Amino acid sequence: MKRLLIIEDDKTIGNIYRQKFQLDGFEVALATDGETGLSAVQQTAPDVVVLDLMLPKLSGIEILKKMRAVEATRLVPVIVLTNAYLAGQVQEAWNAGANQCLVKACTTPRQVGEVVKKILAASGDSKAIIPGPEKASGHLASKPLSNPPPRATGTSPAIQSRPPIRFDHRADPASSEAGADSGLDLGRLLDFAENDAGKLHEMAELYYAQTESQIGQIRRELEQRRPSDARRLAMKGAVASGTLGLTRMENLLQGVSQCCTLEGLADAEKYLQQAADEMAGIRKFLADLTKALSKVNATPAPR
Repeated sequence: MKRLLIIEDDKTIGNIYRQKFQLDGFEVALATDGETGLSAVQQTAPDVVVLDLMLPKLSGIEILKKMRAVEATRLVPVIVLTNAYLAGQVQEAWNAGANQCLVKACTTPRQVGEVVKKILAASGDSKAIIPGPEKASGHLASKPLSNPPPRATGTSPAIQSRPPIRFDHRADPASSEAGADSGLDLGRLLDFAENDAGKLHEMAELYYAQTESQIGQIRRELEQRRPSDARRLAMKGAVASGTLGLTRMENLLQGVSQCCTLEGLADAEKYLQQAADEMAGIRKFLADLTKALSKVNATPAPR
């Protein structure tokens, strides 16, 4: 059985990928900070590593450099899962020896699994181990990614205020139209859950716990007038929401992040309240979607 190590500080995303690879037949370990991740690399000798770049205690770039500097881990395949706004770090990851760099918000667990299998299949060829960015295509980050929108300053938010989008509970949650105007990418959400009600429920519960905790932490940081800490937490929440296809929540938390200056705290608080209000709509929609999927999953295959 191949050993796979995931180094990812977002527990929702990390657990989704852990379950995916376990079902694919891997022996999977999950590390939630850079120091623990590097220690796991050195102690467990994984066959492949799935690596986030933005990590507490030790960055993904530092982990890559340390791995490539030691003979025992020099050729261990590393697939980087990154965020679209980290253009400079993506190039650093390629230069440090990443096998592939994938954009979180454009890649599903199934696609990551395909990349892992291809890299492991080619691992006997030293040239295939570190292919370099010129080999990438599609959802792979093969060149500097587009720069993020400029951060707002003062009281002019970069994302214009608007009433929270409410989910349309009258639509059939299993239909493609259900999320069309609801602030989510329904196809991506279902792909992450692999159209399985049990997986969707578990994923949703992890997301609720993590995001509601983050909203509470952001509120405390804003009250204490610590905009840099609030910005970091908001961006982390935005990335997780966008990765799962919850685009409305992603936009609201990006609004919080971009308004996190001393002059823009009032606007940040407005976005944060909208994000808190949005959670009720997300909970209701995902509960309805889970019920609909349960019925679909229980339907016998046609003869």
